[in-house]
Amino acid sequence: FDANGENGALLLEPSRQQLIQFSEYFGDSYWTKNNVSVTDNAITSPEGVDNACLLIENTATSTHEITKSFTNTLNADYCISIFAKANTRDSIRLSSSDGGFVYFNLVTGEKGTETNATGTIEPFNNGWYKCSVVFEALGTNGSASIRIAESDGVTSYTGQNKSIYIFGIQYEAGSYSTSYIPNHGTSGGVTRAADSCTSGGSASTFNDSEGVLYAEISTLSLSDFSERRITLSDSINSYLRIQYGGTSGVIYLFIYINGVKVADIRKAGLDTTNQHKVAIRYGSSGYSGFVDGVLIETDAYAGNFASYPLNSLDFYDWKGNVKQLLYFNEALSDSELATLTTL
Repeated sequence: FDANGENGALLLEPSRQQLIQFSEYFGDSYWTKNNVSVTDNAITSPEGVDNACLLIENTATSTHEITKSFTNTLNADYCISIFAKANTRDSIRLSSSDGGFVYFNLVTGEKGTETNATGTIEPFNNGWYKCSVVFEALGTNGSASIRIAESDGVTSYTGQNKSIYIFGIQYEAGSYSTSYIPNHGTSGGVTRAADSCTSGGSASTFNDSEGVLYAEISTLSLSDFSERRITLSDSINSYLRIQYGGTSGVIYLFIYINGVKVADIRKAGLDTTNQHKVAIRYGSSGYSGFVDGVLIETDAYAGNFASYPLNSLDFYDWKGNVKQLLYFNEALSDSELATLTTL
């Protein structure tokens, strides 16, 4: 789904398994219903189909929820996410029985009380929000539970037949939410393969004497320190590279020629889950690196790519968003690069 109308972004994600067997049809007996009823196919979902559900509380003085039990791995990270929309109620609590919980307001788009978990709420089209909860399993008896909330912190109350809309729940092992994986009844869950993007361009595309590699990028999580790379190379050991990783909050810009590092530019202290604009320039006058409109480093270096022609643009283990990726076959000026990378 396209959040916030940001068309054209390339989303590359790791392999994940959707553990829920019925991720859209909450009226199925797969789901345990406590003081609620469900009307399937009640409204248009975020994917533009009439397959979202209406979750209706009864008049009991109690909690009002649907839930599904799971066996978790002790101390492992899990994430529960769901698309939700206000109707006559405007709040939910998303939780696991062996982890924590987070409250979400579906009118203001804000998260409320967080206990032993971290919540995220993202706006989608037509009043829908994607609500996500990440937690560490404190035991092995887990669950995915959606409670209607009377207000922040209050889920035990006298119901009044009020309701919310829900669609597309996901339960996955991992420290952050990935994009929705539908499951319409496959026992044991559905696994999505890791995304990849390789072999962009050819030797005729790239200038061995001078040029610029530019990207507008973000990571999916601050807690994943693995190296995430975008590399323009000769397919062997000469390359320009834009990289996240190693330490949270750092962007690296590298140039290697025949295995020898000639540029090592670093910008630390960043929230890499936000979009950043970065560029690395090479040419006869040396190299320069820009991040978010600021020149980070510039220097001369000996050598060029003439003997090691650039012929491949690849992603390596990239888990994040690429909103824009550009290559310029000439060395742009400092002022042009500052303008290009300014947020």
